[in-house]
Amino acid sequence: MTLKMIKKIHQVWSEYDLEGISDIKSISGGLINETYRIINNKNKVYILQKLQKIFDQDLMADVQVIAEHLEEKKWQCPKLLKTKKGRVFVSLDSEIWRTYEYIPGYDFSSISIGKKFYFEVGEKLGLLHKDLVSLKYTPLHKIEGFHSKDFYLQKALKIEKKFYPVEFQAALEELVDNLRRHSVVLGHHHQLIHGDPRVENILFSSKGSPTTFIDYDTFMLGSIYIDIGDCLRSLMLLEDDMPLSYRLEEFISGYSSGNPKTNIEYTYALSALKYVTLELTLRFLIDSVEQSYFFWNNEQYKTAAEHNTVRASQHWDLFKKISKEL
Repeated sequence: MTLKMIKKIHQVWSEYDLEGISDIKSISGGLINETYRIINNKNKVYILQKLQKIFDQDLMADVQVIAEHLEEKKWQCPKLLKTKKGRVFVSLDSEIWRTYEYIPGYDFSSISIGKKFYFEVGEKLGLLHKDLVSLKYTPLHKIEGFHSKDFYLQKALKIEKKFYPVEFQAALEELVDNLRRHSVVLGHHHQLIHGDPRVENILFSSKGSPTTFIDYDTFMLGSIYIDIGDCLRSLMLLEDDMPLSYRLEEFISGYSSGNPKTNIEYTYALSALKYVTLELTLRFLIDSVEQSYFFWNNEQYKTAAEHNTVRASQHWDLFKKISKEL
C-alpha cells in the first residue's frame, strides 16, 4: 500500500464520525473493487471500499433496499454507514468510497472443508433465492453487459484473433459455440439474484458452515441459473479431494433443501456451470486485450494481460475437466 493511498484513506475516513484510524489492512480476493479493513482507535472494525468506475451512486440505493429486505428475513447484511453529512458514500477525486460495519466470519480459505460443505453452500444459495423472490425490485444500477451472452460475444468477435493469447486463437470458435449452446438454461426462473455468489463472497462460521453472502454490487434481475452456475464454478475450483460429481450432486440437494418450491434439474445445473465457466473464460480473454475491467495482481504478474490470460486458461481447463468428468 502506497503512502499516497494511505493519505487518501485517511482523507476519506475524515468524512465519517468513526474515531481515528489505528490500523489499515488491504484485503485481497476481490476482482473489481479495492477493499480495506479499518480498525479505529476504539478497536472497532470496519470495511472501507473504493469502487471501480463501472459503479455509480445508484448502487448505494440498491444496496440499502436489498439489505433492508434481507435483514427482515434474518440475514446478516453489509450495512452502509453514513458520513457526517448524512450520505452513504464519499466522493473524492471522481472516485466513490463507502464504509460498512464489519460482519464477523471466516472466508473459505480459513476453514476446513468437510463432507457437508457443498450441501450447505447449495442450501444457503437456495435460501437466498427463496427470500429474494418476494422482493419486487428492479435495481437502479446496471453493469453494462453483465452476464449478457450477446454483449460478450459481440465484444469478443470484434477483436481480431491475432490479438488474443496465442494458446486461445485456435480454441476461440469452440469456446463461442459451447457458450451459445449452454446459454439456453438462462431462460428459466427469472427473479432478483445475487449476480456473483462465488465462494469468495460467502462468510463461514468457525465450524465451516456458510452464514451469509456479502458483496451486494451485482444484484440483478436474471435467471437463478446464473447464480447456481457461478457458485458451482467457484466450488469446482477448490483444492479438495471430493470428485466434481459429488460436489455437483451435494450442491443440488442442498439447494433443493433451501428452496424446495424451485425444482432445479441436474442437467440444467450442469449446463449453468458450463455456461458461467465459459462466460468467465471469454471475459478474461477480452480483458487480456482491453485491460479495462478486472483488478490484477501487479506483484505476481508483469501485466494485466498476463494475469487475465492465466485466469482464462484456468477456466478453460476447468470447462474441459467438467466436460470429461460430468
